Amino acid sequence: MRNKKSVFVSVLMIKIIILIVVMLVGCGSTRDDFVYEFRPIEYTLSPEEEAFLDTLQHRTFLYFWEESNPEKGLVKDRSADYSPSSTAAVGFEIAAWAVGAERGWITRDEAVERTYRALKFFWNSNQSKAKDATGY
Repeated sequence: MRNKKSVFVSVLMIKIIILIVVMLVGCGSTRDDFVYEFRPIEYTLSPEEEAFLDTLQHRTFLYFWEESNPEKGLVKDRSADYSPSSTAAVGFEIAAWAVGAERGWITRDEAVERTYRALKFFWNSNQSKAKDATGY
């Protein structure tokens, strides 16, 4: 009679084999008849829509500018005081710097400096299983 651990391992191995087979079959199929054609969007924004999108873009930029830690380059996930930072939020922040520089809200040098600080923080931070580590 098998023990629980060996049954678990056997079931796990069967699931892994099935997953590999499904992946190989799925990756091996090609559809030569499928061609996607990129077409420009034929829609003109009204002046009100253009103004709304400009305002939304600028306010989004300001969120990242005002909520970012200028020393470490990190930004909170949301504006609450207790909110932590995440790599996802920092990724959006870096994109906001590029938009801000392009739109003239900050200089290119300011965008580069803020991006550099964030990347430098991650490069130099503790990456381990410790409780206070940035990640691992």
